Amino acid sequence: MTDQLHSPVPAEPKAEPATTEPATTMPALAEPASAEPALAEPASAEPALAEPASAEPASAEPSAELSAVSAEREDERTTEAVEPQVVPVEPPATPRIPLRERRGPRAAVRWGLAVVLCAGLAGGSAAYVTSLHRADVPGLSTKSDGRWDYSELSLPALRTDEPKPGDRANTAGTHFADPRDLLLPAPAGAKTDKALPGGVVPVDRFLTEYGKDERATLRDALDVTGLRQVTARGWTMPDGTHARVYLLRFPGAGYAASFLGEDLGARAQAPAIEPRGSSLSARDPGWEPFPAAYEAGSGMAYAEEAPFGARQIRHGYLRMGDTVALVITDHPGRTPAVPFRQMMILQGQLLA
Repeated sequence: MTDQLHSPVPAEPKAEPATTEPATTMPALAEPASAEPALAEPASAEPALAEPASAEPASAEPSAELSAVSAEREDERTTEAVEPQVVPVEPPATPRIPLRERRGPRAAVRWGLAVVLCAGLAGGSAAYVTSLHRADVPGLSTKSDGRWDYSELSLPALRTDEPKPGDRANTAGTHFADPRDLLLPAPAGAKTDKALPGGVVPVDRFLTEYGKDERATLRDALDVTGLRQVTARGWTMPDGTHARVYLLRFPGAGYAASFLGEDLGARAQAPAIEPRGSSLSARDPGWEPFPAAYEAGSGMAYAEEAPFGARQIRHGYLRMGDTVALVITDHPGRTPAVPFRQMMILQGQLLA
């Protein structure tokens, strides 16, 4: 191809050397071909422009224009090649924690939740079980033996210089506590007797517990022994049991023992004076082991023997120091023995 393009040139000696300028300048288009190979194709076709240039010298002006355009394109390409491209910098990726290292915190959270759940269940179960009454817990309920439900008993507070009635220093056996604080309280479910609310009562109210024929004799005996005060409390249970407790306070232990043994005739086998409504009372054989076992002081318990009237009567006496207690119960038909003995034991503990 190059030989055919340059062979006509010697045939015309008059042609000006300017016709060779396009050939010398055109190779400049081949420089950017190394940077952008896709643009190298037009460079091989450019020598075709030399034919009109060699035929007509006036065509040098378009060749000059093409050279200028090519120079501008080369400048643009050079500028694009020189200008640095701004590449956005991505933030560094957060390093991923290995799975083995992440098992520790997860396991701790799981075990913590398990412990909290188990503790909550255990606490709730314990609170539920402890809030129940023994009789409501399966397997722990026992058949009631007839005892009454009393609140927790406590002895009244004494000063440091006030001994108990059983102390050796207290030779008179004096109770320094208020007798009203020594009375046995009514059990749960009881209906209080309005005539015996738990305070001081007249002597005649105590004497009504005996027959009319015995009241005058007992009054004289109380005057002789120097009775100081009578306190009493009574109640009625839902089953119809009527219970009463009387506390008689004397000047000293000797006077109390004299009234109990000589005037009331509280002997081991049977009392000398029967309560009102009782025909014949005898010693309660079930009472013997209780006074010593429960530190209830000394006392005697009696039960009306059959045949008895509409209500059987049980009564007993306790003595501790300067105080004598009368405990009496009656019930339609046969009077239960367990509640009566329970009253005797608790009242004896309060006096002792």
